Amino acid sequence: IESVFERLEKLSYLNKRYGGIEEAIAYFESKKEELKELDEIDSLIASLEFDIRALQKSVDTKASKMSDIRRAAIENFAEKLGFFAKKLLIPKPKIKLTSKEAWEMGVDAIELTLENSKLSTLSAGEFRRLRLALMACESGEGGILFLDEADANLSGEESAGVAYLLRELSAKYQIFAISHQPQLASVAKYHFLVSKTNNKSSVRQLSDKERVLEIARMVSSGEITKEAMEYAKKMLKEGGEC
Repeated sequence: IESVFERLEKLSYLNKRYGGIEEAIAYFESKKEELKELDEIDSLIASLEFDIRALQKSVDTKASKMSDIRRAAIENFAEKLGFFAKKLLIPKPKIKLTSKEAWEMGVDAIELTLENSKLSTLSAGEFRRLRLALMACESGEGGILFLDEADANLSGEESAGVAYLLRELSAKYQIFAISHQPQLASVAKYHFLVSKTNNKSSVRQLSDKERVLEIARMVSSGEITKEAMEYAKKMLKEGGEC
């Protein structure tokens, strides 16, 4: 009798916990499957570890090839960047490869400085000119460039360097440049004047005669003098020949 009571008690517990005998049996079978998977987990881990080692070997091989290509090209790139930097009157760039944790571009990082100055310490003008030099280095494919005051806060000589480099880039790029400097305006193929009247902006292309007047105004900071007119004509002549 005690054995029967004990069995009934167990059946009652199963009904209460699982909802019935069939449900309890189904739960038991599911746990048997889980246990079977756990028994096979060691072989699964070994298989995954093998795959990871194979992938790591592939990553290391490809990263090493990428590093070799970079080391072979970096000297030529540094020389080319230095050529454009000199034209833009910024210090000579120094480039070196450093190692870093593997990422989608390999295991290399590029450290770029202007002589001993880090990028974070460059002035806004130096940074803009360095960016132009980098653009010039990859001008093979061409495209469209929109530049907003790339020559802002630069001296006349520095602005001229930016202007002449943009003229070179215009052989490959369609360039739209906004500037308040006469150096850039004088080398442009087309000169557009943006004006605002009654809160409405308008843009129109200047004729050759209007270009002389506008550049003379820029040179003389508003007052157009005879000397400014002559200088504007000279700048346009030199800009057209560069």
